[in-house]
Amino acid sequence: MTSSPPNKRARTTNHNGSIIDDDDASSSSAKKDESTQDKEEKEEEATSTTVAANTNKSESGGDILDPITPDILTKSEELLETYRTATPYPHGMIHNFCKDGFLDEILTELKNNSKVKFKETDLFRVYQSVDLGNLQEGSELATKMPNLMKLKRAIYSPQYRNFVERITGLEEGTLTDEVDCAANCHAKGCHLLCHDDVIGTRKVSYIIYLTDPDPLWTKEDGGRLELYEAVAEEKITKDGDCTDNNDGDDNKNKNDDKQNKDDKDQTTIRYVPSALPIKTILPVFNSLAYFVVRPGVSFHSVQEVTCDRPRLSIQGWYHAKETPEQMENATLQRLKSTERGEDTEGDFEPLLGASEEVSATEGNDAASDSETPITALSEEDKSFLSKYINAAYLTTESTNEIRKRFEEESSVKLRHFLLDRWNAKIKDASAKEDERDGLGADNRKKAGASSSSSEYTVGISDCWKAVGP
Repeated sequence: MTSSPPNKRARTTNHNGSIIDDDDASSSSAKKDESTQDKEEKEEEATSTTVAANTNKSESGGDILDPITPDILTKSEELLETYRTATPYPHGMIHNFCKDGFLDEILTELKNNSKVKFKETDLFRVYQSVDLGNLQEGSELATKMPNLMKLKRAIYSPQYRNFVERITGLEEGTLTDEVDCAANCHAKGCHLLCHDDVIGTRKVSYIIYLTDPDPLWTKEDGGRLELYEAVAEEKITKDGDCTDNNDGDDNKNKNDDKQNKDDKDQTTIRYVPSALPIKTILPVFNSLAYFVVRPGVSFHSVQEVTCDRPRLSIQGWYHAKETPEQMENATLQRLKSTERGEDTEGDFEPLLGASEEVSATEGNDAASDSETPITALSEEDKSFLSKYINAAYLTTESTNEIRKRFEEESSVKLRHFLLDRWNAKIKDASAKEDERDGLGADNRKKAGASSSSSEYTVGISDCWKAVGP
């Protein structure tokens, strides 16, 4: 048996059959490991790049933010600065929001495939077209409006929500993925009264204008977005007169009474919208308006549309995880308030009398000394009102039906409500005031004036003053 010499190098065969020393094999193996590691690192880097790129891809391929004009997404710092310095409260406006032609396609899709539903309350009058929040991918309607769905995916994508956070100064991750938006149409006579948009977890309000640009929308057409300043108002709440308990001397009772009254009268500061808007924004095609909703601060409205052209838009909100602070100052909470007289010029005086709602068969025999509000008209009431109002609306059956309809639909239209003679008097008096102010096309021609109902001071005089929107 023969052994190898102790100092002799071991040899091996490489992949092509050549003989190499172990040292050379080790070196070759090390180089191969380095080459493999470099290759793996490059593959990992390429994979990371692909993953990063794919975060901007839509399910159907392509950049999910493709509908939006590219350079807008690079101007977050500039937009934030403009937003923060805007008055009467921080808000922003972006022109040429989408790429040329894209919103034209959406406008065509809406006109050809959507139906409008009329909605009216004491706050707004509008035609809602498509509720995008409930429009599901793959549905029959969604397939007919691919560009609208593309826009929806873009503006609610994580990337665009992060952009919204940057241009409004919100912390990253504030906005959730909840989709809340709809396509709306404000036709002639439609409007939205002043409010702050605070409901639930709403955080950012936005509106994308789709109003046909030919011809350009002007202030005479109405429909402007109106922004109001929040004005501090002192509110004194009185809980009622104190009572004398008659135990102890008179001086002590008087001092106690004064202290009790001081304790019961509470002064609080709340914010209400200014009587007239501080700024207005025209609904220019392919522009985007936005602001963070804040209780008692983000007061805004939509001016009544006065032209025969529809004011089309996509209106929506981004939501946060939690409701905002100071919710008690929100418009909705104020409307729900049970505090009587908070929105009247003077002290509110409730009409007291009947203790129960009177049905059509019960008549008006309820006790008159009750401290609950009256819910039925007395014969004296009917006699007085019949001098001005159509008697058909003064019957118990009619009032019950009107009340039921209002509770179900939030609005009621009563035709021929006033007697003809009073209707004629009011119409004549109004026409004279319009002529004096130069309102209406005919009056403007006569006076050679340029005034219109879009000017907020029209109608204000020594007899009439603006007290709030």
